[in-house]
Amino acid sequence: MNSPFEQDAVAMRLRKLAAMPVDTSAASARIMTAIPRAEARRSFKLSAYWSRAAAVAASLIIAVTLLTLSFWPNEAVASPAEFARIHREMVRGETPAMVATSFEQANRLIAEQWNGFSGFTHGTSPDWVPHACCLRDVKNAKVAFALISIDDKKVSVAVARAQDIRSPAGKVETHNGQRYHISTVDEFTMVMTEHDGRWVCLTGEKDASALIDAANKLGF
Repeated sequence: MNSPFEQDAVAMRLRKLAAMPVDTSAASARIMTAIPRAEARRSFKLSAYWSRAAAVAASLIIAVTLLTLSFWPNEAVASPAEFARIHREMVRGETPAMVATSFEQANRLIAEQWNGFSGFTHGTSPDWVPHACCLRDVKNAKVAFALISIDDKKVSVAVARAQDIRSPAGKVETHNGQRYHISTVDEFTMVMTEHDGRWVCLTGEKDASALIDAANKLGF
């Protein structure tokens, strides 16, 4: 056991240590400096998290948009005014065209430019003889035209894929279960229909019933 003298010396030394001032400013400064760093790290982590979340959201929006567009109808709407203009140009010889003396020849000439062209007729070969044929781009849709004569009147027969073009809203008549869209522009009448994956338009200075009859004879 320590002597009374040693105990008194220890007690005196402890009292002196207790009375000495302690400078905690340096430690406090180090602690306060460390706090913003921790906050900055937390802020950086939050910022990185939201950046990743925003990137994922943007990717989802793009994917949904592309998926929607893939199912959205993308066929062009036929413009009666444009088909009347093309018909007029063919009658006047104002558009490049190829001479054809039969529907078979017209089909071959168009097929040379349009792989998979299904033809100007469907299961029938009327006596009409085409004068000319051509392939045009109508609102990014391939459309084949053949010019024929019916009772001394020129009639243009336009054929496209039904998935590429559709008839405009307007008057509709049904004959033998087949629907025909009817339009008029100036002196021209247009009869449009769809059959077996093909969209067909007959244009000319004829009434609708005559053009519908012609479409029937062509197999449409």
